[in-house]
Amino acid sequence: MISSPPKGARGFPSKRKKVSRAADTVGEETVALSNSERVTLRLLADTIVPRTGDPSEPLGASASDLGVDALVERAIVEYLPLDVQRQFRQLLRAIESPALNFLLTGRPLRFGGLTPERREAYVLGWARSRLGIKRRGFHGIKRLVAFLYYSALTE
Repeated sequence: MISSPPKGARGFPSKRKKVSRAADTVGEETVALSNSERVTLRLLADTIVPRTGDPSEPLGASASDLGVDALVERAIVEYLPLDVQRQFRQLLRAIESPALNFLLTGRPLRFGGLTPERREAYVLGWARSRLGIKRRGFHGIKRLVAFLYYSALTE
């Protein structure tokens, strides 16, 4: 017996491949961040939301003062699919890679070796980049850090 191709919504053959949902499940397997990735995440979070005053005052604390870096890690590891976890780790490693930064910016630098002012300029460079992948990486981490920062303020 010859089987016909899968039918789409209107009875036409579907061109979409069947995808196993196992890759999309969360919690079955996780990718823990390394210590160096945690340091990069903390610096990145503090660059996005730096300390602006007294940490005990509303909006005076940095992201890491409120533990946002740990909340980001937890959100990534516990709630996102394994492929997204890996992409997030690649983003953190790319930020610290002198070779990749040399290719992308012409300067072999590590994010962790920059002053706070230069880290801010670096992050703004990603935000304004012509490369969509850099902009998406920046905006994804910025949204997550900002959301968790303001959520942590209410606790």
